[in-house]
Amino acid sequence: MKVYDKYKLNDANKKKALTREIAVLKRVDHSNLVKLVEVIETSRQVNIVMEYIEGRSLQSYVKSINHVGRIPEDKCRLFLRQIASAIEYLHKN
Repeated sequence: MKVYDKYKLNDANKKKALTREIAVLKRVDHSNLVKLVEVIETSRQVNIVMEYIEGRSLQSYVKSINHVGRIPEDKCRLFLRQIASAIEYLHKN
């Protein structure tokens, strides 16, 4: 879940970016992109509820193997294919 305090959305660019983020999340449907569950707006906040993804983030994985030095090539290839697929989808849609 992402939480945006409305008082921090104090200029038009920040409001526009949040509106754009919500619009994109509502449209996307790809296996490598997190899905939007709902948007809950209160008087003080905008809450973007997204699907729960079990496991750890790519960032957490990379940090955990950093002492080894490198991501194994087969895993790296898989991650890059998934990222490229998601980016291609976003550019086409």
